[in-house]
Amino acid sequence: MKFWFSVLILSSLFLTACPDDNGTTPAEINTDCERDIVKNTVQFTANGFSNILSYSELDEFDKEEIFRAYVSNSRFFEDSSGYFYVETLDAVMVAHGFKDELVGSSRIDVQDTKGNYYVREMLDSINKSGAGFVEFYFTNPATGKDEIKTGFVSKFKNGWDYFIGSGFYNERNSIGVSGLNCRQLLIQNLVHSVSGGFNGVFSNILDSCDVRYKFIRAFFMVNQFDYENGYVLAINKEAVCIANNYNLDIIGINLNSATDTNGKEYIKEIIEMLSSQNAGFADYTLPDSENQTVLEYEFYFEKVPDTDIILIAFIPKT
Repeated sequence: MKFWFSVLILSSLFLTACPDDNGTTPAEINTDCERDIVKNTVQFTANGFSNILSYSELDEFDKEEIFRAYVSNSRFFEDSSGYFYVETLDAVMVAHGFKDELVGSSRIDVQDTKGNYYVREMLDSINKSGAGFVEFYFTNPATGKDEIKTGFVSKFKNGWDYFIGSGFYNERNSIGVSGLNCRQLLIQNLVHSVSGGFNGVFSNILDSCDVRYKFIRAFFMVNQFDYENGYVLAINKEAVCIANNYNLDIIGINLNSATDTNGKEYIKEIIEMLSSQNAGFADYTLPDSENQTVLEYEFYFEKVPDTDIILIAFIPKT
């Protein structure tokens, strides 16, 4: 996909198509969507953290402290039950979304409520393919019941000896109650997790605008999702492009006059919508010069709290 301006390609997570309603139960739809959301958010964050580790201009900062600040504030799913944990490939906890007391502890011999060594299963999956789904039993704090939890784990790229994971309880049936489809839920949850994570890092560690922009550019570098069909932009409230990895030439360029194929100044419209709300959806059509066609895209946009930064993600509607 080629546009006249750059869009930030997010991390490729091998998204599987969500089923439609024909012959499919709501619970099945929920599970498929949740698997896609967890897989995409985990893989994207793994790639982003790998980039941060490799980015020498941030070497003055403790990278593991950055991970902890990010995951402590990053949440997804409508009930905020989605969170991340980061461990070394020796199963030592580096960062956890809400259990700071686990940091530094060895997890290799930890068992679930059925006695399964689930961390070892995670490492087996990583050693075989670099990423994968693992099921284990936990007590669901929302129900107090012993339930199956589906987790997805991914090794960091570029040879870094870490992995990151997240998951969801299979009995969760609340996803989709907002009426959003699977495509919308994917970009909404991915962007929301990133927005919260950035806010955690910026509030606690990176306090200058220049360093924050460098962090975003590194995080998004060579980062794709949805079979490389998904894109994201980071701009400021003046519509200046902060980061993308599709056409680096437009970094620092004002995109306020960018139009879709219907003549809509969509960047300007998005900024205007965010003047009265923190996030939202919109549809726009963009040219695909590579395939000589026009595609309709689902957009989701959200402000990073306490900053002038706006994250915009979009994927083809079909």
